[in-house]
Amino acid sequence: MNKLKLLFLSEVSSSNLLRRLNNEFEVFFNIEDLTTEDFVNINVLWTHLNYKIDEKFLSKYPNVKYIVSPVTGINHLDIDYINRSSIKLITLREEKNFLKDISATAEHTWAIFLALQKNILRAHQSIVSELSFVRNNFDAVQLSGKSIGIIGFGRIGKMISRYAHSFRMNVFYYDVNDIPASKKYSYQSLENLLIKSDFIFLTASYTPKYHHFFNIEKFKLMKSTSIFVNTSRGELVNELDLIYSLKNKLISGAALDVFDNELNFDCKSNDLVNYSQENSNLILTPHIGGRSADALDLVETYLYNKLKRIINE
Repeated sequence: MNKLKLLFLSEVSSSNLLRRLNNEFEVFFNIEDLTTEDFVNINVLWTHLNYKIDEKFLSKYPNVKYIVSPVTGINHLDIDYINRSSIKLITLREEKNFLKDISATAEHTWAIFLALQKNILRAHQSIVSELSFVRNNFDAVQLSGKSIGIIGFGRIGKMISRYAHSFRMNVFYYDVNDIPASKKYSYQSLENLLIKSDFIFLTASYTPKYHHFFNIEKFKLMKSTSIFVNTSRGELVNELDLIYSLKNKLISGAALDVFDNELNFDCKSNDLVNYSQENSNLILTPHIGGRSADALDLVETYLYNKLKRIINE
């Protein structure tokens, strides 16, 4: 029996996954090496976030029947076209039971927040680059007793709330969905949350309806001493408004792991990168929140098994 042909559109992060795929599929890794015949014969696409999978892209692959994307955010996928084309989409979006123990993104979110709030990167650079051992340039506030506002109270938001609670912080949350009230945490309107919180975490899902949802009006409501953290999707934030808010001290700092239009991200010309090169109150990481070797192995194994099960149905 001929094996299905699978095109892997991302770096292989797990040797276990590679072994499994090679056992079950005829696997292609480099899109540039495909012949016209190869394009036509591909049956399965495995992709992370490095391609926009839409009608234009899929027109090269008329025999694709399955798309696997080990993500929860799906704005890189044209869902309407995929559904119209009767292609089976396999993601992590509805896998709540499986995902409850996958904490890599929440851990990274908390880490970049602490790095900024505690001046860790600046202090490190002062020693190794400036050869300066001066302690009083890096004062921070303690977190105990401060208030954190979480926008989007899904899986990641709830994990962040538990971290904050362990730091003895007051936790406020807002979500567009009807989230049951919690005895530990306080539901707020979005406006109240922005006004009252010392730190704002954006952990919401993206849909086109909420494109650039976080804009200058939201930043103006925040405390001038507050920090803004986004590890959800960059398209939720108007980045020029964020830069304006930092420059004009509407907020004191920001930490980002996600960016608007990541498929065309250019470090040399990006406004956020340019600002961060001259200022220490903006930390940027290249969408690595979920890049944990053990977590990726669990995720990829889970989706591989799910793909096999669906193919064999």
